[in-house]
Amino acid sequence: MDRIIPKSIKVGDTIGIVSPSGPVRDMLQFQKGADYLIRRGYNLKIGEHALDRVYHMSAYGKKKAADINAMFENSSIKAIFPSVGGHTTNQVIEYLNFDIIRQNPKIIVGFSDNSLLLNIIYAKTKLVSLHSLADVMFGLGEFGTQKLQTGGKYTEEYLIKSLESGKVLGKVVPLTKWECLKEGIGTGIALGGNLSTLRTLIGTKYEPDWNGAVLFLEDRAEPHVWDQQLGHLRLCGLLSKLEGLVIGKVDTKPEQFYKENYQNIQGIVTRHCEGYNFPIIYGADFGHDVENFTIPIGGKVKIDAKNLEIEFLEPATLN
Repeated sequence: MDRIIPKSIKVGDTIGIVSPSGPVRDMLQFQKGADYLIRRGYNLKIGEHALDRVYHMSAYGKKKAADINAMFENSSIKAIFPSVGGHTTNQVIEYLNFDIIRQNPKIIVGFSDNSLLLNIIYAKTKLVSLHSLADVMFGLGEFGTQKLQTGGKYTEEYLIKSLESGKVLGKVVPLTKWECLKEGIGTGIALGGNLSTLRTLIGTKYEPDWNGAVLFLEDRAEPHVWDQQLGHLRLCGLLSKLEGLVIGKVDTKPEQFYKENYQNIQGIVTRHCEGYNFPIIYGADFGHDVENFTIPIGGKVKIDAKNLEIEFLEPATLN
């Protein structure tokens, strides 16, 4: 199956908003994100169930998936953004129509729990998607605030270039200091996103093919949780298939019980990757509550860990 790079969008195009995961809990914050897209010159179409709420979900899986399928099938929709993250994106998987998605390729953006959706869609259709801090509520809605280092300008630059330019993204310009955990050069297909979320795909028929991948991982989790989860990736053989590993910004706040005696994430990553030859970069600019460069999930990427370089080798979208 050939990979599909979606078409870029332009001013006047319509973006569909869906809620694959949690509910929109703060309409004011959501509206700030929606207003950002409108100021950029886009029109918006809100999914039928995007503003619903059922317990900790926006809706049950079948309804959430129906919104996604409808957005792909609607020819007037040129890109699809999630409203917010959460914990239940995996509930839409069995109801997605992958034939409709492949026959109607378009940009889909995601982050955190919604990174699962990006990897599933690539696995089943080979459609390249965009990993970016661009959830409408807690991504775009925080542009211009002090929560992000540059007020979102760094994130915005990479997002808009990915959405609109049709140009090769090229080398990422670091915003902060990165670390080399293992030297080497690796080239492959970019996969990944939120570690705890992606683990829910392992052993299912929706699990991506990790062979030859450069895996990008971030998570808001304590060191002992990273230890457990990376141990799982090693035990199931996932790490042995990689050409490279990039860890983003990690918010490590160990519980009081572990506070005086815990290994840092760098040590945990290095330990679980013992015996493998792929390069490892730590602390790259993506993750929760920080600025994010855009990662084209399914796009070709090259990393040079010694020189702390990440280079995307092709456009994320095409004109």
